[in-house]
Amino acid sequence: MVQRAGHRSRGHHALHPRTLTPLSEEFVEQILVRDLHVRTVLVGENFHFGHKQAGNVRLLKELGSKNGFAVVVIPPVQYHGEVVSSTIIRREIAEGDVSHGRAPSGPAVRADR
Repeated sequence: MVQRAGHRSRGHHALHPRTLTPLSEEFVEQILVRDLHVRTVLVGENFHFGHKQAGNVRLLKELGSKNGFAVVVIPPVQYHGEVVSSTIIRREIAEGDVSHGRAPSGPAVRADR
């Protein structure tokens, strides 16, 4: 999606909300601003982050405004009438069902570092 939109990525940082332990503000300042120097962050509308998932999209937008980056909220994607989520895709892959793992996300996209 990054390359198709005409943007270049310095890379990606795999984020999984359940593994993030810093406070929400610390996460933004340390990871997004200091370490990754983000300009734009794309998240799903139900994204939560930080310790006990205390941070939400509204807070991320506020912190983005304060720290000089934009937040773009991606609406849910439906495939065959079902909302696509990384949780569902991971579950199906873990069960050996890889038939749906690629279809919702479309063709592979390369992001140059």
